[in-house]
Amino acid sequence: AYRLCEYVGLPASKVLLHWATEKIRHTLELTDDQLCKEIVRRFHGCPNISYSAVASVAANAARPNLACMLLEHEIKSQAQVRMLLKLAETRLATDKAGARGDP
Repeated sequence: AYRLCEYVGLPASKVLLHWATEKIRHTLELTDDQLCKEIVRRFHGCPNISYSAVASVAANAARPNLACMLLEHEIKSQAQVRMLLKLAETRLATDKAGARGDP
């Protein structure tokens, strides 16, 4: 599906989001660090991709560490902080919001 999107010239972000969701739900043999690196590598060059959406899936799959790692790559500070607060990472959320000037 990804290659078909590339061939036709359509954005592949929805395909990649679905791939990442399934990868998180069904991959138990990879560590959080390995899985994060693979997802970030696949998302490279896709500027409109929502890491916070994928982090939410990771959190629901009982992988909060992976969720926090993925949020490091989220470019939208509001989405990043909102998800960190859902993960009960209030200190990190406060630091991120302060660093980006978001009250």
